[in-house]
Formats: sequence, structure tokens, C-alpha cells
Amino acid sequence: PPTLNGVSFTAPRGKMTAILGRSGCGKSTLLQLLAGMPLSGAGAGTIAWHAAKDVDNTNHNVVSLSQQLPQLFDGSLLDNIAYSINKGSSPDTVDVCSDADVDLVVECIKATGLRGQLGQPQREKDDEAGTDDGAGADSSILARRVGFLGTNLSGGQRARAAVARALYLRPTVLLLDEVAASLDDDTSRHFHQELRALVDAQRLTVLYVTHS
Repeated sequence: PPTLNGVSFTAPRGKMTAILGRSGCGKSTLLQLLAGMPLSGAGAGTIAWHAAKDVDNTNHNVVSLSQQLPQLFDGSLLDNIAYSINKGSSPDTVDVCSDADVDLVVECIKATGLRGQLGQPQREKDDEAGTDDGAGADSSILARRVGFLGTNLSGGQRARAAVARALYLRPTVLLLDEVAASLDDDTSRHFHQELRALVDAQRLTVLYVTHS
């Protein structure tokens, strides 16, 4: 039987819509369809009356998908957030921040609360040195190596890095697939509070898959 059959819903613009359901019912498949990923079967997803697969293929920053297992690689935080698909080569080629917008990366990590988490030690040093412009903290954070699959970050930090990477594309629609699934209750609660504040501040349309 098909994973999804006869699914139809409307998500309001500028709001966060939660998608709940039991394990294996097709929540992740639904987000993948809306992200324009090629999947077998019949049917289609539409965004603003355009086929999702066409929207994503023509303009990658319309829809941004962050999946439940962030694929972080052993490089700097800047590399991990600002990496992009090299449109001049094959779809599998990754161009690691050769022309990264550093100011936008800082904006993204601030929006997700990651800057506040990772920058505390450097801010204390800046305070002792009498500097308070944040430049030292930002430089230190962006240069930090995250480790293979983000092993140098906590679960909450990995989730925030994944959302920051998605925000870097400046999407109109943000698709989040259980990005907080591995967090403890307290961290998850804070993460969701920050996410709601982010949605309100940036007027993002968010589809959020969650198990609770």
C-alpha cells in the first residue's frame, strides 16, 4: 500500500504548522515531496500553486529542508552552514563556502540561539579585555570545528546548526523534520520557544514534523 494516499492540507503563510503522526506514517515522506525530492508513486505537492518539484528545481531558496539527522561534516561551523550546491557542476558537487556571506551566517546563528550558546567563553574573554563588539566571539564561533557528524557539538547545538544552515538559503518555506528528536525535554522546550520566536520575527512559513 502507498505510504501517503489522498493527503490534502493548507499551511498558512507566515505561521508554523506541526505535522504529527505515528512512526512510519509518512511524515518525512510528505516533507520530501514538498522539497521536490524525486520519489516513486503518483501525486504531487504544490507551493503557491506551483508544483513543489518545479519550485525547488528553479529556485533553491524557496524551500529549505532540514532533516532529523543533520549531515554535518568535519569542518568549521562556517563551512557547515554556508556550504551550497555548486550550480555549475553536477548536483552532487559541494562548494564549501568559497564565497560565503559571513554576515548572513552570523545572522543565522544568532537567530537560532547558537551564537549565544557557543560564544559565551569568548565573550567573557572580550569583557576581560575591555572589548564588547562581539567580533572576537563571532570569529571564534565560525572557526570552530564541529567534528565528523557534529561530534564536537551537543545535541541541541547540532539541531540549531541544522536550522541555521536551512536559514542561510533565506527560504520562503522552511521544512523541519524532527530536528529536536534527540534532545532532552528541557533543551527541546527551549529550542521550540526559540523556533516560535524565529518564525514570528522572520514571518517564515514552517512545516514542522514532530512526534509530540
